[in-house]
Amino acid sequence: NFDEDHQEMMNDYADDLQSIKFERFFRPRQTLVATCFGSIPYPLASALAFKQFPDGRQELVVTGSLLSVNHDRIILKRLVLSGHSFKIHKRLSVTRYMFF
Repeated sequence: NFDEDHQEMMNDYADDLQSIKFERFFRPRQTLVATCFGSIPYPLASALAFKQFPDGRQELVVTGSLLSVNHDRIILKRLVLSGHSFKIHKRLSVTRYMFF
């Protein structure tokens, strides 16, 4: 069953796996690779992505094909946390104002 809802991560396509860049949005006429966890179809199958509206209708927004099925490919998103140290005791620290 391929009609499942998935949350995908998008990145630019590069043969070199060291230069993968996380993309937040689709841009017109841009080649992207989207990664999702779901059922494994055969490679070279077609892929369709739809935008669902609150009234229930769907609009086709992306067409493409599967690049490969690779469980070793990892896309990391860099995140920097900052805050104010409140308490520090040996190896335990309490930090305030990290999440807004």
